[in-house]
Amino acid sequence: MQVPQLLVLFGSQTGTAQDEAERLGREARRRRLGCRVQALDSYSVVRLGRYGGDPPPDFAPSDGGRLSEGGGGMRCREGTDQGCQRPYIYLCLVLEANLIREPLVIFVCATTGQGDPPDNMKNFWRFIFRKSLPSSSLCQMDFAVLGLGDSSYAKFNFVAKKLHRRLLQLGGSALLPPCLGDDQHELGPDAAIDPWVGDLWEKIMVMYPVPL
Repeated sequence: MQVPQLLVLFGSQTGTAQDEAERLGREARRRRLGCRVQALDSYSVVRLGRYGGDPPPDFAPSDGGRLSEGGGGMRCREGTDQGCQRPYIYLCLVLEANLIREPLVIFVCATTGQGDPPDNMKNFWRFIFRKSLPSSSLCQMDFAVLGLGDSSYAKFNFVAKKLHRRLLQLGGSALLPPCLGDDQHELGPDAAIDPWVGDLWEKIMVMYPVPL
């Protein structure tokens, strides 16, 4: 069985979530797991890909247009737009989702203000809550969510809880319930994080044993 590469994505406002994500990355490598650690908004959720065939059948310019080869082997259709007769080139490109191809992802997310996501995950936040995303989008993903928050706020760890629910709605399989680190705990957030991380590695190493 091929061991998948682990992806750790973090949303951090003050740097604490980033520190936890990098710690997970180091622990993964000690266990001989390939691992990438990235801020959520630096991860390309989607990428531009080539459309494999001709333009869609409903693309019917008034002048008939013509097919030609564009840069990099892309197929294009050239002609004039219906009605306004403006020149156009139809590039046969599509957006291909990267996230749906990730088999194993750990999300590390802080909650800021009154339940807001950190600045470096706001673009991802808007994307993941698009109503147009199919309910089976993440059916090939095993995931876990580690949250960092402060229980003195009404929306304690709101981002981690909401993200966990959304990933389930999109078909993802949760490895564990979300971890809810609490700054107000007498031992700090590590009181929740340390045992959760131990359980997480145990689960991952059983599901994806590393060859000796």
